[in-house]
Amino acid sequence: ANLGHDLRSPLGAIIGYADMLQDGSFGPMSENQEKASAEILDAANQLLSFINNIVVQAQFETGKIVLREYPFDVVEVIGPLLSTLIFHAQKKGLALVEDIDPSLPKKLFGDQFWLRQIVMNLVHNAVKFTKTGSVTVRFFKRGEDHWVIQVIDTGIGIPPEAQKRVFEAFEQMNSLETTRQSGFGLGLSIVAKLTS
Repeated sequence: ANLGHDLRSPLGAIIGYADMLQDGSFGPMSENQEKASAEILDAANQLLSFINNIVVQAQFETGKIVLREYPFDVVEVIGPLLSTLIFHAQKKGLALVEDIDPSLPKKLFGDQFWLRQIVMNLVHNAVKFTKTGSVTVRFFKRGEDHWVIQVIDTGIGIPPEAQKRVFEAFEQMNSLETTRQSGFGLGLSIVAKLTS
């Protein structure tokens, strides 16, 4: 927890100042400056995601995961999250699509913090392994008492022989397509643990 705090604090400042540059708080910028500040923001958010995943993995290993379930509005929780992820998708020329079932209740029940972690990890993974097309995040109702998160992409997919392995900590697919990608192999492992 201390290490996570020490790593996240300076990153928070970087992300905050990059956000302020983007929204014009320090005055107008040239096109090159806008592009550079967007790259800083995207790289800092990716690093923050890596740090969060390492901290979460440590919490799982020490049995310190706590779920705090409360009613929440899915649009209010997921909308801002996707707006932070959209640059990551657009940088690769991908569309990031939000699809929320209108028949969902106004309030869902769950842990907002871990819900964000799940969606962030799934979207990061989908964007990372998708060259062209889109990534879609769906929330929909399944029966009277269940709701579902689904992330769909037009990427390379996961071969059947690797489908169980990619959900284990520090495991990644080994192929020419995936060796070019960065990461620790924790994102899908964390999603699997949080949803089991």
